[in-house]
Amino acid sequence: MKVVRILAIVMLLLALFPMSESYYTALRAVVTGAALLAFFEDYRTGLTYLSIACLAVVVLYNPISMVHLNKKALWVIIDMCTIAVFMWPWIRNKKISRRYRQQKTG
Repeated sequence: MKVVRILAIVMLLLALFPMSESYYTALRAVVTGAALLAFFEDYRTGLTYLSIACLAVVVLYNPISMVHLNKKALWVIIDMCTIAVFMWPWIRNKKISRRYRQQKTG
């Protein structure tokens, strides 16, 4: 699952630059698949709020029933928020492990 999240993050970062329409179509498919996988993983691990965010990502990036937002600036903001959704489990785990180390030592 980690590889799928990383692939989606890299593709979202590349989408911040001008790309072809076919790239954005592939991006929608990859991000939707990654968000579905992340939804099931996050729900299984008890991250309910994050699984809801993953469902919102699925709705936004769905390649079958596309959401058309004509402003590139709006998509840049959405892409950055989506990157945060995919990275949140790692950020959360790092905070928890840091807190655990602090409790253990002092």
